[in-house]
Amino acid sequence: MISSIVDAFKDLVLNFSWKRIIHILVLISIVFIVLMLVEWQTCFFKLSKIERISGLMKEIESIDSCRGGGIADLRDVCFQIIEQLKEKVKPRPVNFFLGTSPKKFLFGLLPWLIFCLFFIPSILRREINSLYGAFGALVVGSLVSLAYTLIPLRYSWINYFAIPWAGFILIVCLILNYQNKKQKKIEK
Repeated sequence: MISSIVDAFKDLVLNFSWKRIIHILVLISIVFIVLMLVEWQTCFFKLSKIERISGLMKEIESIDSCRGGGIADLRDVCFQIIEQLKEKVKPRPVNFFLGTSPKKFLFGLLPWLIFCLFFIPSILRREINSLYGAFGALVVGSLVSLAYTLIPLRYSWINYFAIPWAGFILIVCLILNYQNKKQKKIEK
């Protein structure tokens, strides 16, 4: 099994192609999103951390009780763990409005969705390259929108309008510049 993973990395490096890199980036982003959703829904990683801390505290307490001493800080740690568990277990209020991160993601994706609308007529004419272009725009838009959620700014017009549209225009200009250079190389 390890040899197949090593062979895949060798193949990636030796037979470099943008298609493989994009496939790997999409796969990594899907795994990351799935892990985030699992943690958000179940708190699995946080609760397992608390469980390990509780197990260590039991061991420390049993060792300390054998020696006949008392650890004063152990009680404070127990109270902190109980507070963390109460925070994770108490029901969250139902919020019918999106929080800031999903809003930022959707507003960051908006320019890319509008851009994909221009592909609809050619997709309906069954032009496969247009389908690839629309899919690529959605993938790039999703990745860029995930990056927007990490930018902490206070002003809503910057978060929801300026950054997404400026990023969209910048990326489109970079792609057009790359295509022009590529076309000039082909013509020479």
